[in-house]
Amino acid sequence: MHKRSSSSVRVFYPSLSRDEVVDLLRERLPELAKKLPFPGQSRAVWPLC
Repeated sequence: MHKRSSSSVRVFYPSLSRDEVVDLLRERLPELAKKLPFPGQSRAVWPLC
């Protein structure tokens, strides 16, 4: 699936899968929202929470 990169360019693939990234966002966004509230926005703008 992954093709070998040329000698002048290095390609790095993420260590987490898409599902793992989504899980981390769901877990961590509520705490971030508490620390960095955005004026005028409700919890409804955080669909992953």
